[in-house]
Amino acid sequence: MTAGDEVRYLLRKDAGRLGLPNADFWLIDSRTLLTLVFDDADTTLGVTVSHEPAEVLSACQARDAAWHFASRTTDFVRRIRPDM
Repeated sequence: MTAGDEVRYLLRKDAGRLGLPNADFWLIDSRTLLTLVFDDADTTLGVTVSHEPAEVLSACQARDAAWHFASRTTDFVRRIRPDM
């Protein structure tokens, strides 16, 4: 990758098996936690923002664990589409 962030992928079933939180979130500079909020139909309702140290730390730990088990884009594509 020549510029930008590296993107990795982890299937939800794998995340669940690893005990990772069932939440979609973003971390900004490992200090701000943005958690996406969904209704029962998976419609996005909005985002909550937290700077609470314990919440941010927990999200950082989940991110690091997910990163360890996640696949790079090219590897993930080959895994789900072996003919590509």
